[in-house]
Formats: sequence, structure tokens, C-alpha cells
Amino acid sequence: MVMLSPPNQGSEVADALKENPFYQWYNGPAGQPLGTDPDGFVAGLGPVDYPVGVITGNTHALFDAWFSEKIPGDDDGKVSVGRAKVKGMSDFLVLPFSHPYLKH
Repeated sequence: MVMLSPPNQGSEVADALKENPFYQWYNGPAGQPLGTDPDGFVAGLGPVDYPVGVITGNTHALFDAWFSEKIPGDDDGKVSVGRAKVKGMSDFLVLPFSHPYLKH
């Protein structure tokens, strides 16, 4: 399995915007549990026990600049490089792309 910039340890962007009506509408119910709360849904997922590679980015697009300011360290505009990692992963790769452009 390959994951593209997943918020495996949550995202500070979700923390900052979880009360925002547009964020709630755009991301729906799936966007709400993506925060960094240590007692939250994402924190409870735990390590993987199957082969997983994670690819993430370290560049944000112009329209992600506001989001990037909320994230400490390198990030792709939505998820920090460090928070994309998951315990037990087989491989990890950082590319010079922003979150939405990793899929291309």
C-alpha cells in the first residue's frame, strides 16, 4: 500500500479549522477527526502491521500559505512531513510538491 501525504498523526490545519462552517461543509464528517488531539480518532489508529510506503511533500502552493503558517516544520500546505509518518511503515519519501499536486 502507498499513502499520499496522509495525516497519520493528525493535521494542525484540521485543528485550526474544525469549527469553520466552510471546512465542515467541504470536508464533511471525515474531516472532523483529522486533528492532532492525542485522544482523538487518528491517534487511536496505531502502527501498521503490513507493508506501507508513505509519500509526502515539503512545498506548499500559494493558496496554501495560510495553512502552512499553522504547521510547524516542513509541510505540504496541509500535513507536516513528520505527521505523515506512521509507525511500522516500510518506506518514506519526501518530494518537492504541495498536498494537492502529489496525486499528479
